[in-house]
Amino acid sequence: MGRGKNDRLTLTSVTSFEVKSVDGDWSDTTGRWHEVSRQCQGVANLFWEAWVAWHYSHDSHAKMKAWLEARSSGSKVKCTVDLMPKELAREIYKRATKRYPNLSANLVSLVLQRVQKTMTARKAAKGALPGATAILLNHESHPSYTRPFPILFDRANTMTVFEEPAEKGGNWHLRMRFWRTQIDGKSVRVEDRMELWCKGQKVQSQVRILERIASGEYKFCGSQLVYSRAKKKWFAKLCYEMPTPEKLPLDAGKVAVLSAEADYPLCLTMPDGGTKRPMGGGYHI
Repeated sequence: MGRGKNDRLTLTSVTSFEVKSVDGDWSDTTGRWHEVSRQCQGVANLFWEAWVAWHYSHDSHAKMKAWLEARSSGSKVKCTVDLMPKELAREIYKRATKRYPNLSANLVSLVLQRVQKTMTARKAAKGALPGATAILLNHESHPSYTRPFPILFDRANTMTVFEEPAEKGGNWHLRMRFWRTQIDGKSVRVEDRMELWCKGQKVQSQVRILERIASGEYKFCGSQLVYSRAKKKWFAKLCYEMPTPEKLPLDAGKVAVLSAEADYPLCLTMPDGGTKRPMGGGYHI
């Protein structure tokens, strides 16, 4: 279970389900998923390619270096380098959707948002500088993705729908759309419907989580469809947030107080006023 650094209201977790089958031909569908993963990888690498080119053309290296030198001399001058200006974000999105027209525009946005979040959050390999600053100063190279990128999905961007099993104890299904194709001269999104393995004692705790996600009790967050090369299987990794348990106020009539004493190591004062000394006289210490 992971928890966000500044997230005090929710706990963010991930649960994984094996994709057991798909509607249609398995080889055709999963072959397309592999292609989607490779194209998402291309979108992620295009982000860094365009980002570095833009900052090179705007001489961000010199501006960043001058700002750091001024700051080290005691000046409180503001840094003029905008790591991700709006015009750059629009240009990257435009190039990515043009280069990969079969990816839905919303999936392209999800990938770019994920990479940008990584860019702004990562630290430099050495030193205290942010990672993006270290790249602009040529202290290190920008990241590159050498493996297929996970297929990101959520309710809004990929029209993800949870389907309950027809019978109790059966497998759940997921429906989502992230691939575009031409049908009768029109570009339409292809819907994929996959069956999630939900049978057996080992996955019942995960199934209960899935039920809470589908019902809305747990918030469904951005998730991933990934291929395990080791297991040669596809998995749907569902990310969710569950509210932290509400802390109930203390009942003063049920509180015991543990304190140290001069003659005894510990004294436990009970709610009724009685006392107990769990360590005795402490002579054995």
